[in-house]
Amino acid sequence: MLGMLRPAGPILGALLCAMVGGSPAQDGPRPTLGVNLPAVVDWSTAIPFVDAVRTARAWIPQRTGDGSWNTGAAIDVDAHGFPRLRDGQVAATLMFRDVDGRYPAGDYLCTWRGDADVDFGLDAAIVSRGARSSGERHCVARVASPTDQGILLRVLRSAPGDPIRDLHLWLPGFHRANDPFHPGFVELLQGFRVLRFMDWMRTNGSPVEHADDAPRPDDATQATERGVAVELAVGLCVRTGAEPWFCMPHRADDAFVRRFAERVHELLPAERRVWVEYSNEIWNGGFRQGAWVEERGVAHGLADDRYLARLREQARRTIEMLAVWRDVFGDGRGRVVGVLAAQAANPWTSEQLLAVDGVDEAVDALAIAPYFGHAFGSNRAEAVREWSVEQLLSACRDAIRANASHIRRHRELAAQHGMELVAYEGGQHLVGVGPHVDDARLRDLFIAANRDPRMADLYALDLRQWVELGGGLHCAFSLCGRPSKWGSWGLVEYQGQPLDEAPKLRAVRALLGAPLGAGR
Repeated sequence: MLGMLRPAGPILGALLCAMVGGSPAQDGPRPTLGVNLPAVVDWSTAIPFVDAVRTARAWIPQRTGDGSWNTGAAIDVDAHGFPRLRDGQVAATLMFRDVDGRYPAGDYLCTWRGDADVDFGLDAAIVSRGARSSGERHCVARVASPTDQGILLRVLRSAPGDPIRDLHLWLPGFHRANDPFHPGFVELLQGFRVLRFMDWMRTNGSPVEHADDAPRPDDATQATERGVAVELAVGLCVRTGAEPWFCMPHRADDAFVRRFAERVHELLPAERRVWVEYSNEIWNGGFRQGAWVEERGVAHGLADDRYLARLREQARRTIEMLAVWRDVFGDGRGRVVGVLAAQAANPWTSEQLLAVDGVDEAVDALAIAPYFGHAFGSNRAEAVREWSVEQLLSACRDAIRANASHIRRHRELAAQHGMELVAYEGGQHLVGVGPHVDDARLRDLFIAANRDPRMADLYALDLRQWVELGGGLHCAFSLCGRPSKWGSWGLVEYQGQPLDEAPKLRAVRALLGAPLGAGR
């Protein structure tokens, strides 16, 4: 496999030559690895929970006897998001939609409280209904052959005086399980030192501002724009032995930050650290939070240049937020690891962030996202679309080498300020950008490259180079995801994918020193 890539320089070539069939040599330093978790949505190919309702889509308004899919009429819900129906109104939701049928077949136990009737459709059909017991109702819905349609659950009736609540849909074999997490999901996370919850918290463009806006573990679903409850995130870290990395919503006030930190302090084992970052990629013009922070920076008079005001406001709010966290934890800079994120391809952003007064006293880690291959879907896309997979993989190897200069500069800046350099995200970045998003030829080339066994060699090279250049923690993006025109971000395409079909996870598993069977 390696012979099909052009020779590298002596150091990087030695790293590549240490690879045999995607397994790195056992000598030399290993990277400290973390991973970004995918968002909890009904179309995700990850199955984090044994209760499918936790991943259900927002309620779709329908009517009895009306063939329309969505009436457009708002559905009233209680404090936890369960529907309060008027006469003739139906509330529908979807689970495991558009996931190529990659979810379990078998009998699903649906349980709920309240005087209400439910029904199922698409891949699922009710095969039995049980009598009410201890105030609980239930039925069994069977999925004989999972397809791309997924499961449709409909609340057909809900009595105003005793409305539906505490609704669950237990996966086959996990009826009334005490552990909320699917064992396959937990297994996939074994060996990662840090779990970054950026997408789990739906950080980009988050509407969360106040403590009362926070999601709760007993909400009807965790698949909302508010993200997953902090109790579940910490519970997953307890279950896997990892440290959490939380991204505080850009609009969150001090009361939200304090309450969030208090819950983490209550639930996280005392020996475990917590990584804390303000929002996500504030430097990036593609996310709404960047513009919002920029307006705040301008209002605070931090700079005449608007973009510089954005970066200074990011640093200012980071310092302020970390002070709240450390006040809650009460151990200074002990268990709370303060993170400040900059743009990997632009060390100037690090220079500006680190120049803000108070940063050195508050921040422990400068973070970047040293992806490789971004240009192949943007300014070089017209030429790249005509390449073979072999040509693309060879060019990715060159892109990894080219990243070294930027990584080195960020590392120097971090060291000057007594900080560690870490990667909040990283890995391949083969995706069409702008006018190239809908280029089917480019999309298919990128997907093929991600599936090629030689991608394992490139991941090993990239991570070894990161260590050689002095990088610390490296959080891959992302754990699990279906490939599409929007990218092939997952270390696996779906939960349960065989390791011999997942070259990126195979490389990471080898570097973690985890058993190669882990994550099946």
